[in-house]
Formats: sequence, structure tokens, C-alpha cells
Amino acid sequence: MLAKRVVSGTTLVVVCALLLALSGVSSRLRADVNQHHLLFQEANKLILFSGPDVNGVITALEVGDVNRDIAHGVGSFHGTVLVNLRMFLTGPTTFNFDRRVGITDTDGDQLVYRATGSGRFICPPLADPSPPLPGPPQGIFGLGGPVSGTATIVAASAQTAACPNCGKFVQFVGQPLVWRGVGYNPGNGCDPAMQFGLGTTFVQVFGPNVHHP
Repeated sequence: MLAKRVVSGTTLVVVCALLLALSGVSSRLRADVNQHHLLFQEANKLILFSGPDVNGVITALEVGDVNRDIAHGVGSFHGTVLVNLRMFLTGPTTFNFDRRVGITDTDGDQLVYRATGSGRFICPPLADPSPPLPGPPQGIFGLGGPVSGTATIVAASAQTAACPNCGKFVQFVGQPLVWRGVGYNPGNGCDPAMQFGLGTTFVQVFGPNVHHP
């Protein structure tokens, strides 16, 4: 009888220790997930796609909008986006990028950030099995893929009497932010030199855990 009690007590201790260990792992995982929060996201249109030139450099311009009902720690953020982009081919389907982004929101608040990182073209792209459309382009056949890197806000407007809702992003100036996106540009498959110049990109920028005042 005593042996059974000892075994039962030992089992209970082991189970409790296991639950505590799992709880610790779960807490660490939640901490990792919650380390960064969505600051804002962009939906942009690619209006210029030129290159690659003799040095393997692609030049692009984008315009779009940014929307976030409650950007974590900074309130609402709705506005327009202008992007100056350079892509540097590092292989047949890979590249590095350097983005300079200006944003003005409906409050008159402004920020400028730089994003650098790497990406890849999805080659070959997913084929369209449906019957071809008459005339060019005949289906969905383009160049695109995921990109990711680090963003840094290099300038942000400050709060003034004329703009009481400005200064939302001053606290993030100089801090490394997590940046990720995806682009899709219709054209001639995986040849960067044979794109039509129009396309879309979707971008998300994540910042540290900043609580609302």
C-alpha cells in the first residue's frame, strides 16, 4: 500500500513538472510571437519596372495606400505611399532590394523609411490551365514572389500645434523593424527584362511591443 502511494506521489510530481515545463515553453513561444506587432500595411501599385541594366539593377516606382485602424501603440493610420525601389539581381531567380518609402496620412503626419533585404522570383510561376483568352496577354503569366528584410524609419514628423495628431512614429525612428511583402508583375514569365511594368505589391511592417498610453 505504501509502495503504491510512493509511486502515485512520484507520478504526480512528474506530471506537475512536465506541465510546468510545457507551460514555460508555451510562454516563451507566446513571447516570441508577441515580440512584434503590425504597425501598418501597404497595398501598392507598381507603375514603373525598368531593367535589369548592364549591372543587373532593376528600377521601379510604386504608389499606393496604407491602412491600419489601430496601429499598435500609435493609433489610426490611413494615407498614401510613394516608393522608390532598386532591385539587385544575385542569381537567376534571387535578388536584394533597397526601398525608400514616403508616407503621408490623413492627419498630415509623415514618415520616411528605408527597407533592405532579399527576395526571390517564383519560377516557373503557377500555370493557368484554363483556355487562353483572345489576344495578348492570354492568361496569368508573370513575375513575382516573396520578399523580406529590415526596415528603419529615418525621418518622422513631430507633433505641432498645427498638427496635433502628428508624431505617431517618432518613437520608432532608428529602430529596426520587421518588413515583409510580396509582389506580382504580369509579363513574360521569369524574364525580368520582359515585364509589362504594371503590377501590385503588399507590404507589412512590424514594430516592437509598444503599449497604448
